[in-house]
Amino acid sequence: MKSWTKITENRSCIPEWQEAVRAIGDSLFIHTTYSFNHAVKTTTDYASKLAVEGGGNITDKEIRIKNRNPSAGFDGSLFP
Repeated sequence: MKSWTKITENRSCIPEWQEAVRAIGDSLFIHTTYSFNHAVKTTTDYASKLAVEGGGNITDKEIRIKNRNPSAGFDGSLFP
């Protein structure tokens, strides 16, 4: 049985914040060659790649990610 998590675009952001981000979106962060827009695109591309590699799919309107069973996280025992 396949189970999927549906992620849809959230359009309830505060409009003033959207305007502020648009105004500075291409400005470079201090001491970097990255802007906010570049960081968002890079992160979105990477997340999309991982979603597809993990058995999900992407359309123009949604990203579907295959659910996985939880597993134990890193407990730090390698670094006492």
